[in-house]
Amino acid sequence: MSYVNKFTSANHNRLSPQYRDYAAEESSREHYPNHEFDPANNNHYLNDERPISLIQAILQDPSSMHKLMAFLASLVFTIIIISFRPFDMSTVSSELTTTGDTVNQVGYVAIVAIMSFLLLTQVSPRRLISFATPIWGVFLIAVFAAVMQNPAPFTAMRTVLLTLFAAFAAFSVLILPHSKRELKFMITVMATLILGMSYVGLVLLPEAAKHGYSAFEAQHFGLWRGPFPHKNIAGPIMSILTIFGIYIWRSGSPFLGAVLTIAAFIFVLQTGSKTTSGFLPLSIMIVLSAGLFASARLAVFATLVAVTIIGLLTIGTLYNETLAGITASILEDATFTGRLTLWQHGIITFLSNPMGEGFNNFWNTAAVVYGPLPGYADWDFREIVHGHSNYIDVLINYGIVGGPVIFFALFVMPMINYIAIYKRRENRKLADMFMMMITFIMLLSFMETFILHRSDPIWIFHVFAVFGLQMLAMEQRGKKKKRVRIF
Repeated sequence: MSYVNKFTSANHNRLSPQYRDYAAEESSREHYPNHEFDPANNNHYLNDERPISLIQAILQDPSSMHKLMAFLASLVFTIIIISFRPFDMSTVSSELTTTGDTVNQVGYVAIVAIMSFLLLTQVSPRRLISFATPIWGVFLIAVFAAVMQNPAPFTAMRTVLLTLFAAFAAFSVLILPHSKRELKFMITVMATLILGMSYVGLVLLPEAAKHGYSAFEAQHFGLWRGPFPHKNIAGPIMSILTIFGIYIWRSGSPFLGAVLTIAAFIFVLQTGSKTTSGFLPLSIMIVLSAGLFASARLAVFATLVAVTIIGLLTIGTLYNETLAGITASILEDATFTGRLTLWQHGIITFLSNPMGEGFNNFWNTAAVVYGPLPGYADWDFREIVHGHSNYIDVLINYGIVGGPVIFFALFVMPMINYIAIYKRRENRKLADMFMMMITFIMLLSFMETFILHRSDPIWIFHVFAVFGLQMLAMEQRGKKKKRVRIF
């Protein structure tokens, strides 16, 4: 029994101040053996604990650390989508950029280094390794085989590395969040930042956020492009942000989701891209039909039907006058702004060499730029960067062997994963978001080329959706085998 316990509270009050402090300290030691007592401040503090900084507190709290990782992912996602040169007026068209950008290259090396460190320290090795499926090994073999076909393989390899760095960044921002709630937070922050920057740019930097007059593309004068170099990039990006808004709306934040959806869709309309404006609602309706009829297979089937019809009404018009007449009755410009000439030349090139020309070894090469213009060409396309069709350009670059591998990994496998995911209700809304992106990108692929195209933001979104569906499918299979959840 300690000294202080021999006294009642009344006796304690009659002690002198000197003994009263001593008694208080003895009482503190009796009841708080790991504390020290400060009579002047009348408080206690632990011997083995000291005040810590905010950063230390975040690092020691798993939930706070997870939120911080989601926020960092949203910032990285925003940067890789708007690029390291937003509102850059030096490029009036995405098609005019044919050389590497030092700022982009250095920026992506830095992002890859940062995200690699975060993945190795914040994500379990088992989760990372689970994404290394055989199809991605075959995919990389097809890509590097095409690189070796290029007459300048070292130059092609440098371009491939930037392309894969962009894909790695998209993969990283997807898996760095630790839950669907944090993934939603990441998407919300990213969409808000890009939309806010785009609309603020229209007010403060209208000459950069809108197309100015150009003899090369006079028809684009006044169309919105935001922080992006061209309205053909801004339109698809805003379409995907619309899809993000729909997911946010459906997943418990109706007001914020509605605001983001409406703001993004208005921007899509103001880009003047009629095909994008048509493909977006079609993609949304196709995927939402899965919930309406409780069948993911139906949505996938509808996607394939839509892709087939669009293919017939675009590339098919080159070989069938009836299809050409139908397209002409629907659209004012049945040449798709001169794309028919590109598609015809691309198909002829592929048929002349089915094994492929090699990575980036056709458009904008000396053989095309300085070669004779074909007699069937309606305009001089010799300085064009790509053929404005993923389907044709993939076959030109990778041939009849590598092309199907690319298509399977980026289009077929996501649809297979979507069907598997839909069997469980809890992941359906997120799976719908990714599938809307895939459907929209499959339709857009008839008009634009972006697959494995450097740091193209549409390519980045494509990778994000492909790995998103793979991630959910792995979780689905993990539950069946009673393994640790992937997400």
